[in-house]
Amino acid sequence: MRWKDVEGGGLAIEVDAPRVPTLFLESFPGWRIRLMRRGTPVLWARMKGAAEGVWIARAEGAASPGVLPPITAREARATTRIEDWMRFVARGLDESAASPLRVGPWQLTELRSVGRDALEPIDVHRRPSRALDVRAVFDVAPVHYLRWGLNGARTIVPLRTGSAIDASRVKAWRKHVRDGTLPPIVLWWVSMLDAYVLLDGHDRLRAALAEDVLPRAIALWEPRGRARWRMPEEDAVRGYERAFRAEHRLSENSRRTMTAFLLRHFAPDQDVATTARGRPSPEEWSASSPIRSCG
Repeated sequence: MRWKDVEGGGLAIEVDAPRVPTLFLESFPGWRIRLMRRGTPVLWARMKGAAEGVWIARAEGAASPGVLPPITAREARATTRIEDWMRFVARGLDESAASPLRVGPWQLTELRSVGRDALEPIDVHRRPSRALDVRAVFDVAPVHYLRWGLNGARTIVPLRTGSAIDASRVKAWRKHVRDGTLPPIVLWWVSMLDAYVLLDGHDRLRAALAEDVLPRAIALWEPRGRARWRMPEEDAVRGYERAFRAEHRLSENSRRTMTAFLLRHFAPDQDVATTARGRPSPEEWSASSPIRSCG
C-alpha cells in the first residue's frame, strides 16, 4: 500500500497488492445490501420505494467492530496533527483483521465541525459529504428507517450499540475531550446508504457528545474519476491573473474564493462510489436480516 498527501488536505491511498477485504458490502436484488465482517453480517439495509429512504438494521451488542487497533492514552496525547492521525488510520487499515480496503484508490479526508450538529469535509470539492445530525447518532433503534428526502440522509450509522455514559472507557475519553487530546473518529462513506458508517470511535463520539462538543473526524472513501465540462485552462488562468493584478483591492474573502476556484479547476474531478460484491439471491439476505417489513 502506498500513500501521498493531497493538495488542500487529505491522504490519497493506493492499494496495489491483491488483497481480500475482511469488512465488505454485498449487494442483492431488490435494492438490498449487507455489510459483512469476516463472514458475519453486522449491518443490513433495504431501500424503500423510489429512493424515498432506506431501512437499516445493525447487529445488536456493544462489542467493538475491531476495525482499528485500540488507541492508548499515550498515543492520544502524543499525536496532535490530523495528518499524523491519517497515517495512523492508513497503517491500521492495512494491518487490520477487519478492513474494507481492496485493490484500487482510496482517500482519507478530514471533517470539521460546522455549526452545532454537522461535520464538513475540507476537500476542495466537499467530498464525500457532510455528516448531519451527529448528536443523534446513538438515539436510533437497532432497526430504523432513514429518510432521504430531497438532499439525502448524510448522517452517521453506528456499527454497535453505544456504551453507557458512565462506562469506564467513555469517562476516560471525556477527560481527553476536556484536555483537547481526543483522537478523531473514523467514518466510511457508503454511497448506497447516502450515509457514513462509523468504523472506529464509538466511545470517543459518545464522550465528545457528553461534553457537548463534536469530535474531529476522518472519512474513508473511494474516489472514481469522471469527465466534466471545465472552463478552458487559459481562460481560468487569465481570470486569475486579472484578479492578482488587482489583489490590493481584493478582500480576504475574495482572495480565498479565487484560490478555491483555481484549486477546483485544476484538481482531478472525481465522483464517490462505494464498491460492493454482487449476490444473486435476495432470499439469502432475507433469511439473515432483522428487517421484516419495509412499509
